[in-house]
Amino acid sequence: MCTGDALETAIAISAQCGILRPQDLESEPDGKVVPKPNFAMTGAEFDERVHMLDASAPRIMRRAYDPTTGRVGEMLVPPFKRDATGSKIIDQAAFDAIWPTLRVLARCQPEDKLTLVTGMRRSHVFEQVEYVAQLKQNYDIAVFPDQQVVAVTGDGTNDAPALSAANVGFAMGIVGTDIAKQACDIILLDDNFASTVAAVKWGRNVYDSISKFCQFQLTVNIAAIFVACIGSLVYGTSPLGAVQMLWVNVIMDSLASVALASEPPTNALLERAPYGKKRPMITRVMWHNMLGQAAYQLVVVCLLLFCKPLVVSGFGVGKHASRPNHHGGGGRDTMFIHIIFNLTAQQEKHQKEAIEEGTVHFTIVFNTFVLMQLFNEFNSRQLQTVDRLRSTWEEWNVFRGVTRNPLFGGVLCCVRARGVNIPQLVALP
Repeated sequence: MCTGDALETAIAISAQCGILRPQDLESEPDGKVVPKPNFAMTGAEFDERVHMLDASAPRIMRRAYDPTTGRVGEMLVPPFKRDATGSKIIDQAAFDAIWPTLRVLARCQPEDKLTLVTGMRRSHVFEQVEYVAQLKQNYDIAVFPDQQVVAVTGDGTNDAPALSAANVGFAMGIVGTDIAKQACDIILLDDNFASTVAAVKWGRNVYDSISKFCQFQLTVNIAAIFVACIGSLVYGTSPLGAVQMLWVNVIMDSLASVALASEPPTNALLERAPYGKKRPMITRVMWHNMLGQAAYQLVVVCLLLFCKPLVVSGFGVGKHASRPNHHGGGGRDTMFIHIIFNLTAQQEKHQKEAIEEGTVHFTIVFNTFVLMQLFNEFNSRQLQTVDRLRSTWEEWNVFRGVTRNPLFGGVLCCVRARGVNIPQLVALP
C-alpha cells in the first residue's frame, strides 16, 4: 500500500485490510506492536535506501532520511546519482533486498511509486534460489518463479506515472481524474476494488479457453492429416472427403470453440498460481493429451479402414441373396443373348455394390471420427497440471463441472445431429 498518510495510520489500516499479516508484526519491549524490519517504511527512507548517492558531488538540501535518529525532513546531504535522462539510478541489489517484504509505503511521493514499480519490473529475485528459500522459510513469502507482473490502482494525478509504468494500471472511473484515466490500462467504472478480482478471473478464464481450443483443434488436425495420408496410400483416395473435412474444420471446430469458450469462470482460477510470462501456450501435459488422443483415434480409424469386409457386413451392407436364372426354351442364339445380358447385368450389379460398400465404409469411418472428436471435447475441458495429476484423482475427472455449462451439451448435440448425415460419396472400381 502506497499512501501519503502518516506511517502509523498506514500501518493500522493495512493491518485491518490484511496487507500486514499477523506474522508480519512483532512486539517491542514496551509492548507496542510494530511491523518487522523492511515491512513498512516512509517514502523518504525508501528513496534513500534504493538509490545510489553521489558522495563526490557537493551537498544539497533535499528530502532525506537519517537512519540513526529516524528523522525525515529537509537536510543537507549528498545528491543522488542520475542517468542521461535525469532519472535517479536505482541500486537494484539494495532494492531486491527490500521489496519482497515491503508491505506499506507511507508519506510517499509520485516518484516513490514510480521507483517501486520500475524496480519490481526489473527485478530478477526469482533467480536467487537461496534468497527465495529464506523468504519462504522465515516470512512465509513466496516469490513467483518468473519476472514480476506489476499492477497499480490509483485515482489521482500523482498516480499517473506509476499507472503508466506498470504492466496493468487500474484507474477509478467515478472519482478518478482524467489524467489517471488516460494513463491507465483499465478503468473501474464502479470504483469497486472487487471488480479487479472479477477482471483477473475473467482474464484467466479467457486464456484457459484459448488453450483448451488449441488442444482440441490440434488433436483434430493431427489425426485428420494422418488419416488422409494413410487412406490415400491404401485406397488411392482420402477416407475423409472435401465436404467432410470442410465440415470438420468450419462447422465442428467453430461450435467446439463456442462450447469450450462458454465455460464460466470459477474461484478455482484464483486459487492457482499465475502462469508467468515464460509459460508456453501448449504445455507438456497438453502435448501428452494431444498426441495420446491422436494416436488412439488413428488406431481406431485404421482398424475400420483395414477391416472393410467386417465393417461393411456388420452394418448389413453387401448382403444380397443370389437368385437362380431360369431361361425358357429357345435356340442357341437366344441363350447367347441371355448370357451376354446376364454378364452385363452382373458387372453393373458388382460395380453398384462396390460403390455402395465404399460409400458406407467411408461414411462409417467419418462418423466414428466425429464421435471421437466429440468425446475429445470432454478431455479438452480440463487443463491438467503435473502436480495435481499426481496429488488428486479429481484432476482425472474430465466430466467435472460439466453440468454448470448447459451450452456445452447443446453444442455437442447440435454437432452430432448435423454431422450424422454427411456421407462420403466415392466411386470405387
